[in-house]
Amino acid sequence: MKGENTMKIRHFTHCLLNFCKKGNKMNAQNTSSAYPEPIDKHPNDLYDNCIHGLIQVENLIYFSKSNNTMNRSDVARASNCPDFLLENLATDEEDIVRFCVAGNLNTPICILELLGTDKAYAVRSRVMTNPNCPVVLRNELMKDPDCEGLIAEIPNLTEEEIRKYFNMDYHTKEVMCFLQKIPDDIIQQILSENDNRLIQNLKNNKQLKGHPLLS
Repeated sequence: MKGENTMKIRHFTHCLLNFCKKGNKMNAQNTSSAYPEPIDKHPNDLYDNCIHGLIQVENLIYFSKSNNTMNRSDVARASNCPDFLLENLATDEEDIVRFCVAGNLNTPICILELLGTDKAYAVRSRVMTNPNCPVVLRNELMKDPDCEGLIAEIPNLTEEEIRKYFNMDYHTKEVMCFLQKIPDDIIQQILSENDNRLIQNLKNNKQLKGHPLLS
């Protein structure tokens, strides 16, 4: 069951990334897009402009009322999305919209706590990996079997947590080697096993930059 849920979370995230891909690149110097467009049309640059906080609040409000899930999802991830809109979108009927709210760094703690009990485990997992997730809530979610697949993505795990979960599965090892501050003895073990994939992740890990064992 745990492995099945982990795969479902990864599939959900993969679908989300594909869902968000756009053909056009944002021009940071041009923020005068012809908004509002028809409310249910999805502008090509809406995702990029939301990510970079280039959409005026009145237009975020406008697109948050769209029947187009992509529009509401883009608003939910906007870096300048106001609290009241995040609160509204936190109760959206679509999992993907609530997922984006759960990952927004501006989402208030009270909303993260609400989403921490969401019916969708992908949403709960996203709350767990939000850097602003309260420690008490994060610890509870880490005990949730449905959320274990994303434990490695929690920012700045403690050494105790790294050691506890490192061998949970290979995916966890991969992510931890890329994101976490891996203890020296685990690094030495990986090097001795000649696992090129994990070694490459260690070398690309910003927290391990300049580490003598990896030079």
